[in-house]
Amino acid sequence: MLDEAHRQRPGLTRATGIGPRVLTTPEVLVTAPGAAVAALRAELFAINDLPADDRRTIEALRWPVQATLLATILGVFEKPHLDPGTWRTVRQAPRPSAWLWWTARVGAAASVALIALVGTFRAVATIAGTWPTGPLLASWAVAVLTAGLLAALPVRWWLLRRHLALETPVNVPLALGSLVYLSGYDFVLTLVTCAERAGWPATLLGLAALGALTAVPAAAAYVRDGRSANPLRECLAADALAVSGRTSVLAAAPPATA
Repeated sequence: MLDEAHRQRPGLTRATGIGPRVLTTPEVLVTAPGAAVAALRAELFAINDLPADDRRTIEALRWPVQATLLATILGVFEKPHLDPGTWRTVRQAPRPSAWLWWTARVGAAASVALIALVGTFRAVATIAGTWPTGPLLASWAVAVLTAGLLAALPVRWWLLRRHLALETPVNVPLALGSLVYLSGYDFVLTLVTCAERAGWPATLLGLAALGALTAVPAAAAYVRDGRSANPLRECLAADALAVSGRTSVLAAAPPATA
């Protein structure tokens, strides 16, 4: 919230007395809007070009709701998409997508393992002379890279158990090596081997199926997460009286008519 205000208004520190720092969620929710915070709120209103009616509506909300609204919607650089349906679906429980992401990861792991297994098998068969194809030196390179990657996995596990700070220096070279390995001659060996056995149409169809094992559940999870990410849900959760209180602007129901 403060970052966006200071980005838009560099002189905000002098105007409000608030410097660019991080406010924790408990600090924001329990702090009453004093003069400095009220000035910050006015600046965010001006940055977002809110009409006077919208400003009065927001100021009528309880402070925890205001703070959440300012921090998650008005005070961020990339504004979330809001439309009339956003409020209508605010009480709908988010649809879980964890199993879809898990399916995508399993599909990716299975695809990688299958490509690596078939390509390495053909490379070893070429080296042994039982099923030769392509340059012998390239098959040796595939075999050596396979052995190196398999040896790197337990080393990675051992390093990260003792030095978590090494996660990026260890994972990045390993990921790049795996990418080069799988997208290089090992992949060519896999395609050639499958095509020799099943033909090119079946091979390409199988390759598309392997890609779909990852792409379809990942795309479905992405769409579901986008539909479930309702930015107003946090504002409603911040209202302690959203369910039982009658003084809450969010929860208050119109009086019953006789």
